[in-house]
Formats: sequence, structure tokens, C-alpha cells
Amino acid sequence: MRRDRRRSRTMREPPRKHKVEDLSEVRTRRKKQKIRKLMLWAVLLAVLIVWFIAQNSTMLISAGDFVETLRIGTVRGPGYPQDTGISELYQWQKMTGGFVILGQENGAFYTDNGVRMRSIQAGYARPTISAGDTRFVLYNRGGTELRVESRSKNLYTQSYPGGILLCEMGPGGSLAVVTEDPSYTAQMLVYPSSMEKPLTWKLTSNEGMPLCMAFSPNEKKLAAVTLSATDGKTVSRLYLLDRSKQEEKLVDTRENSVPLQAEWLGDTLIVAYNNGIAAYQEKKGVVAQFDLNGRTLTDFSMLPNGRMALLLTDGAASEMVLLDKNMKETCRTVVEAGRGIALTKTGVYLYTDASVICYTLEGDYAWQMPCDLRPQGLLATKNGVLLFQGGTVQECVDPESET
Repeated sequence: MRRDRRRSRTMREPPRKHKVEDLSEVRTRRKKQKIRKLMLWAVLLAVLIVWFIAQNSTMLISAGDFVETLRIGTVRGPGYPQDTGISELYQWQKMTGGFVILGQENGAFYTDNGVRMRSIQAGYARPTISAGDTRFVLYNRGGTELRVESRSKNLYTQSYPGGILLCEMGPGGSLAVVTEDPSYTAQMLVYPSSMEKPLTWKLTSNEGMPLCMAFSPNEKKLAAVTLSATDGKTVSRLYLLDRSKQEEKLVDTRENSVPLQAEWLGDTLIVAYNNGIAAYQEKKGVVAQFDLNGRTLTDFSMLPNGRMALLLTDGAASEMVLLDKNMKETCRTVVEAGRGIALTKTGVYLYTDASVICYTLEGDYAWQMPCDLRPQGLLATKNGVLLFQGGTVQECVDPESET
């Protein structure tokens, strides 16, 4: 009986060939499921990348800029000093991997290692630059043409019917351009890095003329500080332009204050006026400020952590003032008649008509480097402080350390 039952169960079992066919179908089905899962993950990853780029477009650079940055980082150079061929320094500004320098007729991009990567013919009567991380704009103040340049080539050339009054390049390649307008005080055009479809803002006499601008680190906001005259008084107004909402917001109004420079530190905007320095946040307004008490701001330098060094002038006397991140004075030192200042993590550098003087972060004298020709500018880089004099860029170092 048991044998018959086993035999009957065996007879009811499907043939072995049919089992093999079922396993093949299972494997095929599982393979298709894996492919579908991989495709789903690929789609999700693509969506995530698109979202990330949309949220952080100014923090990313194009493939060309990325390759350019890699190439700059691998180039080994002779270091400094370097003869620039520029007799009179107009401007120099830091960029990723080096700096751009401009004279009356020509300019250049140098790497941090002292390699000239590019020479630029200005070709403008009043050339001016504004630099971002990997791009800079070269324009003719009062002229009608600008050029957007990378560290290795020209990217765009743009012309306008009205004269160009001011340009500001954002860290990721966005560009703000202020031009003359026959019906308004000025016209502001804010371009994305592709230089297509700008956001336009027509400024009236009540809003004033922009004297300085600054993009936020993510380029979603643009700060514009304007100046106008009302009842015989100069009035400065600070606006924040929200590019996503395409609307501007008035943050602060000051009488008898002339804006000199604006710069972002994270979500805090620092504005230097002729009579003081103020820190702003969009929702809180003024969060800190420092009054110059009648002294003239000759120059100032700021670190990413918010610490500042001010060079103040009162008649023939000069003072160096150091501020912490909350704009509280940490030290004040009487110095030689200075023309410019540079703050680093290790010291403060001041240049006069004949030398560069280094001070500690506590305001104490450290050393002095005499100059054969009149110094024209200091630039703090990741490798140290550079000095421009007599057409040459050289490093600022303690003379005794070289002996």
C-alpha cells in the first residue's frame, strides 16, 4: 500500500523538464526585476542630481571650468617675483587657483605658483574688472561693451545701447550689469552664468544709483547699495534683490553715508560706508555696526570668519583697528601713514609709500620690508601676501628670514 502511494505521488509530479523551464522563467523574471530596479534607481539618481544642481548651481562649475581648474592646479611654476609688464596697477582680485591683474592697457591671470596662464589686452579707455571664482568681467566704465572671461579664454562679449556704469560677477558666474537708461535713473540686468534671459530692474530717482553690488554665496540674492540726493542730503539705500521671486526689498536707509563696498560672509552682508561699517541679515536688518567717528576709511580687509582690519586716517595720522566677528574692537594701533592693508590668519600687513610693515593679530610690530619702488597694492592669497611694485609681483616676507 505504501509503495502504491509513493508511486501515485511520483506519477502526479510534473516532468523534470517542466521544472527546468520554470526555473528559467524565474531567473528571467528576476533579471527583469533587477533591471527595472536599476532603471528606477538611475531615474531617482538623475532627479537627485538635477535637484542638487538647481539648488546649488552657483556652487558648481561647468565641465570646462572644472578641467581648467584641474589644469591650473597641476601646473608647477617658478614662483615669485614675476614681471607683469604692467606699469600702473588698476586692480587685482583673487580667483580659484590664482588671481587676475589689470593695468591701463593689459591684464593677466597668474596661478598661485606664479605662472602666467593668460595675457589680456584691455582695449578700453577706462578698463575695470570684477572677478568671481572661475570667471571675471572686463568692461569699459562709461562704454557700451563688456567681456566675460574665464582664466583661459573669452566666453562672451556683450554690447548695450547705454553706457555701462557698474558690473558685478558672482562666485558661480552670474553677472549684474548697471547701464544708463533714457527713461530711468539706471537699468540693472542680472544674468545667469549662461548670459541668457536676464532679470531686469528699472531704478528711479527715489531708489537711486547703485554704487556697489554683491551676490550671495549661492547667488540667489543680490545686494545693491544705491545713492541719491534728497533735500540737499545724500541718502544711501540697501536693497536685496530676490532672483527667484523677481522682487527687491529695502533693508536699510542711511543719510549722509556713501557706500564704498559690499561683501557677503555666509548669510550676512557687510557694507563699508565712508563713515562706518555695518553687518546685515535679511530678516533682522542691522545686526552689528562700527562707527568711524569722523575718521576716513582708507582701506579694510576681512577674513571668512568675520574678523576685520581697518586702516583709518585722521589728517596726517593713521590708525590700524582690528575687529572681531561681532565688530567689537579688539585693538587700535597708531601706524605709519598707510595706503592699504591686508589681513591674514597669522598677521596684518600694511603698505606705505616706501615699505611693507607686518603686525601681529594683537597689533604689535613684527617686521618691516623696505621697497625699492612705491608699493601699489597688497593681495592676500592662500600661499601668503603678494605685493605689487614697479610692475613686479613679489611675496611679502620678513627680510631676516631670507638671510
